[in-house]
Amino acid sequence: MKNVLCFTICSLVLAGTATVQKKVPVPTITSLVETERAFASPPSTKRSLLAWEPSFAEVARAGDMGYTFGPWEFKQDIKDEKPIAYGHFVTVWQKQADGSWKFAVDLGVEHSQLTNPIKSWQLSANHKQETWKPEKLDLESARATLVGLDREFSSASSVKGQVEAFLAYSAPEVRLFRNDHYPLLGSEAIRQILSTNADTLLTWEPLASDVSQSGDLGYTHGTYTSQSSSEPAKVVEHGNYLRIWRRHNGAWKVVVDVANPLPPEVKT
Repeated sequence: MKNVLCFTICSLVLAGTATVQKKVPVPTITSLVETERAFASPPSTKRSLLAWEPSFAEVARAGDMGYTFGPWEFKQDIKDEKPIAYGHFVTVWQKQADGSWKFAVDLGVEHSQLTNPIKSWQLSANHKQETWKPEKLDLESARATLVGLDREFSSASSVKGQVEAFLAYSAPEVRLFRNDHYPLLGSEAIRQILSTNADTLLTWEPLASDVSQSGDLGYTHGTYTSQSSSEPAKVVEHGNYLRIWRRHNGAWKVVVDVANPLPPEVKT
């Protein structure tokens, strides 16, 4: 069932159903996670069950954009004792004018059942939303900059190899999500997993991007192609990717990278 159950960018039609009603003020990051959990609540009439739970969340300083990730599982029938598939999802959220959260992009991977349970997200007792003084930001220019940087990243992967490129463009705490692997954390994990594909040429083309009003969080998504280094015309893999960027000390770095391959029969 590889890839069949993973979230896709095309699933945006569901965005209109994910809202949260709040009676009292809550931290921005809490409202984001509450929306994710409400989104995961299945209708009672649905026979199959795709369930998920956020284990991590981050919100831009402006409070207008954020992302969550965590494990998912699927049951063919809601009454089944055990799920038949497992994986991880990553969701990018944007805050609406009415204060509700709606997701912009959602992508995931499939892997075996986790050996150790993952703790659900909980607001830290010492959590403080970073202050942000509204300032004029040219969003169109910021989006174009991020797309340009993603294309530059792709060129570096083509010329220098994917390992060196990822290490140069990623934050030390970057997380990678790949099929058949549990989430990978940190530069050393990147080196190990990508080195196994050193004989392939990985490039991509961003289709869209967005940046928070505070200019500290953004994302790009698009399609990628993995080709044989010895036979460039031979496509090894083709799929969709989602990349979340954080700006620190004036530089954009990748903090989350998700790649979801298409089934062989629909490769282009």
